[in-house]
Amino acid sequence: MARIVFALDHEEGHCFPTFKLARQLAGRGHIVTYLGLPDTGSLVRRQGFSFVPMLERFFPEGTVAQLRRDLEGRSASATNGQTPGFEELEDRYLGALALGEGLDGPVAEIQPVCS
Repeated sequence: MARIVFALDHEEGHCFPTFKLARQLAGRGHIVTYLGLPDTGSLVRRQGFSFVPMLERFFPEGTVAQLRRDLEGRSASATNGQTPGFEELEDRYLGALALGEGLDGPVAEIQPVCS
């Protein structure tokens, strides 16, 4: 048996494809836990899996949803096709990871192992 971690982006479309594999792994006796921004937790828990939040200091629950509401109706950026404000979210996310913040505690809590 292994303890397996799915580390997710905050986009629902990145989560849904993992659920089938996670169910198969759990059905084989593996412990499956998801790791992601707090806003992803409810989606994962509704699928019946454990969830451990990361980067809570930078992205408290509701941050991603609020950003989406703030950006709703704005046109896509002409330069890269992304919605204005996405770069700010990406910079905060990647910056926190680059500083080594947000992963050590959650990974230690989950203790992924292969046996």
